[in-house]
Amino acid sequence: MASCFFERLNHDVLLLLIEAVRREEGLDNLSCTCKNIRSLCFPALFRYCGVNTGFFTSDHFIPRHVWSYVQHLTFGGTWADIIPKGAPTDDPSLLYLADVLPHMPNLRSVLILPETFPSLPEFALVMLLSLPILREFSLQDHVNYGAENAGHSTFPVAPLKVLRQVLPHYREHPRRCPDDVRLLVCLTSQRSIQESLEVLELPSEAIPSVQLAAGEWPRLRTVKFTGERVSRTPLLGRMLGRMPALEELELKVSSTPWARRATFFPPGWGGPAPWPQLRNLTISHPRHSDPLYSHLPTSLQRLSLRCWPRRYMFLLSHEIPVMCGLGWLPGVPKSSGMRKLLSQCAVLPKVEELELEYEEDDAECDKDMLNSIPHIFPNLVTLTVLRYRRPGNAVVPVEVIGKALAPLGHLQNLYLHLDFKGTPLPYSRMTEEYIAIEQETARILAQELSSSVKAICFLRRRTRYNIWSPYLVSRTGDGNFFALSCHAHPGDPPIRTSDESNPPYIPRFGMIISERRDR
Repeated sequence: MASCFFERLNHDVLLLLIEAVRREEGLDNLSCTCKNIRSLCFPALFRYCGVNTGFFTSDHFIPRHVWSYVQHLTFGGTWADIIPKGAPTDDPSLLYLADVLPHMPNLRSVLILPETFPSLPEFALVMLLSLPILREFSLQDHVNYGAENAGHSTFPVAPLKVLRQVLPHYREHPRRCPDDVRLLVCLTSQRSIQESLEVLELPSEAIPSVQLAAGEWPRLRTVKFTGERVSRTPLLGRMLGRMPALEELELKVSSTPWARRATFFPPGWGGPAPWPQLRNLTISHPRHSDPLYSHLPTSLQRLSLRCWPRRYMFLLSHEIPVMCGLGWLPGVPKSSGMRKLLSQCAVLPKVEELELEYEEDDAECDKDMLNSIPHIFPNLVTLTVLRYRRPGNAVVPVEVIGKALAPLGHLQNLYLHLDFKGTPLPYSRMTEEYIAIEQETARILAQELSSSVKAICFLRRRTRYNIWSPYLVSRTGDGNFFALSCHAHPGDPPIRTSDESNPPYIPRFGMIISERRDR
């Protein structure tokens, strides 16, 4: 009966149903209803496939009859024994991988998962990137791309739309891999990549800055760099200045003693910014004297001026050794510098989401900076403030913060980390005293802030992830504050649940986790 019912459905409706069931992870059951339904499920069932390269033979590979449905292919394993028996190892044309891939006409995306040595061989790397139909190439590992093989320096590359390499944030030195740099220089030097690329996400240590500055990137919409700040980075405005379609720019790079804070434009630069369509801008450790902030495009919808990693990851005894081992500094902006930076900004009416992370160094500067937020960003819907006390100061001026942000008439969600003295450590339980501090702070803010505010969230550090603990604001019919609740109601705006992950915890015998004494 079930198969007859499904077969009566309109074909387009049935395809929509298949997609809906796939998102709910119930496609396997639906595909078992009957033979005809299963054949219709094939494109969705085998759209995403994975291959274990440790068993990469015809007996263990994806069955031939589903090759035409594969769009996204993930490789995981050690890349051992990928050459079929009897094939000469010096002839890449006979490799099983080379024979298979041309028979996947709908393959668009390849993902290489991180594995132990040996990693992706050079001939496989070149072969994958040379597939004419490939549009997305993602790596979660370093590559083998030797400089001695000059013949591969100009191999034809597919017109990729997405090029992504994502590596562990807290990996040890040396963080810069010469093979990664050589590959990225090779790719970004080619006109086909420059004309087609839309998304570029790379470790900051491997940025091909010369090629980015020299090329024309008419379709590039998203650029993300994450990692350690390098000492020889050119002016970012020059490196990224030929990307007129750029909509999202994210620079999350650490502060180091051997590299200055990144600068977009030299003193006296008169604008305008070369990204008229920019909507999302994230900058770590911003330099308040950078002329960029006087010429931010009016298209901007989200602005984040923050630290990377978060400042709170430099405060605990078990995390400080990780950061010191990497040679990273907190580099947190001061409230006086943040005030100078924001004072340069014109009114940005389209910005709906703002994130600021700073350390208070002067009470008046802190107050002036907070007071400027509603004037520069009058239509904020979401505001995130990570404010750290200056050493020796235990006072958090909650009422001052509430009064400064009260004019934000469209604000709905407020995320706060106010660095209260005595905040529980990640590996300890929330105390009743701290929960009482959160509740009282939320009550004061709810009374001061606009009636549009729906949620006030506080950061709580945990062992691996850091979560936002929400207090939902209830009001009477005339908009006056009524009560706080920790439970969401139908129609409430969505709330972020987590902040960034913590660095790896490396336990040491006898270590006692504690906060720095100067806090």
